[in-house]
Amino acid sequence: MSRRWRLFPKYATLIILLVAVLLVVSGVISIYASSREAQEHLLAL
Repeated sequence: MSRRWRLFPKYATLIILLVAVLLVVSGVISIYASSREAQEHLLAL
């Protein structure tokens, strides 16, 4: 049981890091798509 508790912080950190990276990537894609859409609207005007 002691060994499992030593592994827990490693896996928890890995999962948190993975979620953070996915959120950052999602945000970047969202910002890029939003800027492209704004650019298209400006060109349409």
